[in-house]
Amino acid sequence: MGRGFVLVFVLVFLTATATILALPASGASAAENTWVELAPMNIARAWLGVAAVNGKIYAIGGSTASGFEPASFPYGNINADHFVGTNEEYNPTDNTWSYKASMPTPRMSFAIAVIQGKIYCMGGRSVAGDMSGGYTSVNEVYDPATNNWENKAPMPIANGWIDAKVIDNRIYIKNYIPSTSSGLYVVYDPASDTWNNSVPSPQDGKLLLDYIPDGYETTGIMSPKMVYTFSDYNPNAKAYDLQSDSWQNGVASPIGRTGFGIALANDIFYVVGGYTYSFLGNFAPLATNEKYIPFDYGTPDPAYLLEITSPKISVLSPLNQTYNESSVPLVFNSDKAINWTSYSLDGQQNITFSGNTNITGISNGFHNVTIYAQDTFGNLGSSQTINFTVAKPEPLLPPESFPVVPVAAVSLVVAVVVAAGLLVYSKKHKTLEKIHF
Repeated sequence: MGRGFVLVFVLVFLTATATILALPASGASAAENTWVELAPMNIARAWLGVAAVNGKIYAIGGSTASGFEPASFPYGNINADHFVGTNEEYNPTDNTWSYKASMPTPRMSFAIAVIQGKIYCMGGRSVAGDMSGGYTSVNEVYDPATNNWENKAPMPIANGWIDAKVIDNRIYIKNYIPSTSSGLYVVYDPASDTWNNSVPSPQDGKLLLDYIPDGYETTGIMSPKMVYTFSDYNPNAKAYDLQSDSWQNGVASPIGRTGFGIALANDIFYVVGGYTYSFLGNFAPLATNEKYIPFDYGTPDPAYLLEITSPKISVLSPLNQTYNESSVPLVFNSDKAINWTSYSLDGQQNITFSGNTNITGISNGFHNVTIYAQDTFGNLGSSQTINFTVAKPEPLLPPESFPVVPVAAVSLVVAVVVAAGLLVYSKKHKTLEKIHF
């Protein structure tokens, strides 16, 4: 087997092993379906945008309005006043917040989405007014790596109170204008910086946009893949299982609020901001920051494990025994779909093969064989090394291999042997006669 292949295989195996070992044990699921209060934001606000990039949480924009609803001067209106572009970064590692570059257009109730590490903030409410006005079509993108904002192509129609979903590196927004629901999708392609109307093809994506527009889907890496929603006023988690088409009720947050933002990082939900509000009553923005740990946290989804684990190869032939033939069947099973297979006999260069085959031309003696395989996800796996012996019998020599003796010589030898035998017999017979007489 080539040294290069061995090195690559070992590195891949160690990486996959480290990934699996890094996953929390199922015992960690004791914290599932629970809420944990974290450090609050520096600026309390509601109807903000919250997103996660590289494990950090970004709380952007929103409204800082407070007072009585319906509001009157000088308190402002919770739906259309006191807009901010404040941008704060939360680091879960040390439970701290820090200020980042503010969003250029202060606003609230905008769509927010992450593609390739950049945060897109689209539309929203940016001008004070009643529920029928004050919308913007602005599209601004924030790059956490450079801490800079950039203007992009604006939305076709100014809009607010909208949700964005990322499908195939494009951002889908279902139009919503107060008193009018167009039912159309507007789609933004960051690669070309263009907008168009379209309908997503993946069923899961369409499900989220049509039926669960405020749903957040866990990845399956740290917990089973499910869609979660959080009810208003008293955040109550509900989980939808796409496979079983069933809902599961979670516990409610101990902090009642509405107008909060949600981000999902490493399969943990961060529920940030919002405001206290009772209908036709007092309201105030909150800086609250909580995390919700989903169901079965610490137990990766089986589909995810299938993607990262190496295929298990079981050798059915050869076995640890002696074979009397120079051709030995090579038969194996795998627990996953396979792209390609190869074997190495006695540590020599790998030989690629398809399906079950025979190893031919094996010399007498002790041998070993190892099978290698790559699954459809690109993971490498290998079988145990099988030891076996080949002891094929030596072939019989053909007649021409023996020396040819002339017939005359053979006859002479026979005659000599017979004569010698008669002579011995004659002497013994005479000796017996003397004894008797």
